[in-house]
Amino acid sequence: MKNKGFTLIEVLAVITMLGLLALVVTPLVLEQQDKKEKELTSAQKQVLFSDAGSYVRDHSKYIIKSENVFCITVNTLIEEDYISMDDDEFKDNTIKVTVDENENFVYSIDNKCSENIES
Repeated sequence: MKNKGFTLIEVLAVITMLGLLALVVTPLVLEQQDKKEKELTSAQKQVLFSDAGSYVRDHSKYIIKSENVFCITVNTLIEEDYISMDDDEFKDNTIKVTVDENENFVYSIDNKCSENIES
């Protein structure tokens, strides 16, 4: 009579192989997830920078500036309805908008810029 089924060794071998596969695949999946989160953050920054540029164009007469540098808080953009944001990651940050010699805007997140914020 022939036994049908798997031996304990065969089952342990399959479990070991699945464990090794999980060890290899898990870091790759987590790395891809981190990349996606960073891409979202980059996309959020691009939206913030674009809206900060619109704000500067609309309010440039009223913003305190120093050598073509404008500082706008993200909270100001939210209060003025330039953006709506549920994520608190950027709300306390300041966007520094610098106007270069060709009148192009250069953007950065710069919290040290806050002493020149529009009042």
